[in-house]
Amino acid sequence: METNQLIIYQKMKLRITGISFLLVLASVFISNTIYGQKIMVQTESEDSEVFLNNVKMGAGLKVPVQLLPNIPIQQLRIERKGYKTEYTVASKKEKLIVVRNNKRYAIKEDGLNRMVISGFKIDSSFSKIEISVYNYRDFMSGQKSKMIYVPCYDNLGFNGVNFDIIQAFKSGMYSTGYVDTNVTTLRLSNNKLFLKATLYNLEFFPMQLSYKCNTNCITLETQVEYEVKDIYNNILLSKMVESKSGIFNLAAYNWFTAHGGVQSDLVTFAIQDAIENGFLETVMDPTSLKLFKEEEKLISKDKPKLNLNTTKAVSDMASAKQATVTVKSKNGFGSGCIISNDGYILTSYHVVDGLEDSLITISLSTGETLKAKMDRTSKTADLVLLKVERTFPFAFNIKSDLVVEVADEVYAIGTPAALDLKQSVSSGIISGLRTSSDGLSLIQSDVPVSSGNSGGPLLKKNGDFLGVVSSKISGKGNEGLAFCTPMKDIINFLNLDVK
Repeated sequence: METNQLIIYQKMKLRITGISFLLVLASVFISNTIYGQKIMVQTESEDSEVFLNNVKMGAGLKVPVQLLPNIPIQQLRIERKGYKTEYTVASKKEKLIVVRNNKRYAIKEDGLNRMVISGFKIDSSFSKIEISVYNYRDFMSGQKSKMIYVPCYDNLGFNGVNFDIIQAFKSGMYSTGYVDTNVTTLRLSNNKLFLKATLYNLEFFPMQLSYKCNTNCITLETQVEYEVKDIYNNILLSKMVESKSGIFNLAAYNWFTAHGGVQSDLVTFAIQDAIENGFLETVMDPTSLKLFKEEEKLISKDKPKLNLNTTKAVSDMASAKQATVTVKSKNGFGSGCIISNDGYILTSYHVVDGLEDSLITISLSTGETLKAKMDRTSKTADLVLLKVERTFPFAFNIKSDLVVEVADEVYAIGTPAALDLKQSVSSGIISGLRTSSDGLSLIQSDVPVSSGNSGGPLLKKNGDFLGVVSSKISGKGNEGLAFCTPMKDIINFLNLDVK
């Protein structure tokens, strides 16, 4: 090829290359105009699913997402089975969005739903919420730059929206799986934790990408103090928790065209989302998780069957009183039942929970006191078997074939209100045969009992031992509602050999 021809060829090549480059730019421009820009969403796991404006984009650690054209901010939702759903937004200025959906819900099989909500309140210092609008890009980069002039601010309408903070709190707590949702009367509480929460602050952050109203999105922050107690009113956890909700695109939820009810639901849900985030981060802490683990010594199921030595059984009310004892501890006192002549005593687990053997004292009807050791326990059934080095003249006979019927006349013996009232006898009838929300059987009676009767016997006049007084429902207007753990559960959960 001659030199002049080579120069012409190179010029043509450059011209064609330039045209190709322009064509590529044009195709990218047209593609973004028609289909929108592509971004990458990075998730926590392979099973994370990414949704854009409620349409599934894919699943995996990295999911490409094609934004819709001409919509500055769009809604992203990331779902993962067993984990909290995360909400965020994407704008066309972003290339990569990282979402950590790693807040795990508790499931029923975990056995962690031991917590009961005992109270939620809004602190008296909580005042009307002040709302300012922030620049989206600054806010996302960690700067809370307020926008001085926002022509569409009045159209946001937050000041006219009513939202239910209490409902948001309850829904958030129940959804985590750590809270017992069985709002029932028949619930054994010795395994439960009691949660009280106080809301101190709630701050809204509406954000805008520009001065156009259709670019608005919202996130919010909460400040909640959590206090967790056990049945003895001991504080196990006290912590102030600050947390953020996900980010919600108002246009995606039809904020500007929807009626007030839809707007209220969105704000309530955003509050719930923030509370869930804070609570899950709190309980997932290794220290907090210890609260939900069963700490029980001498579990009955791990021990061999015990054959009780009952040589002389209770046969009337006089011998029954001799076979009933008072169980004293640093937590207070309860009652107990001698169930073998060679020194085994049955009582409720919650009477001695958390105690060392040296702190358990048995007071007999004669006034004599003895030291007791725990032999086996069942926290689930609220039962414990104690052992003392003593021979007793009478013991309640454990029978697996006793027939219990509604309206049977029954008696309770115990130390109801004060130590000087030991061996008190009260009477009533069996009111019903129930099953608790924990799946345990209960004998309901109208026999007058108080907290000191816990662990004492419920029996017939002839001395037939029906079970152990476990709980009562107290409060204004509640009378004659006492419950007893029946013989079949005592035998089963304490792994007793009854012939």
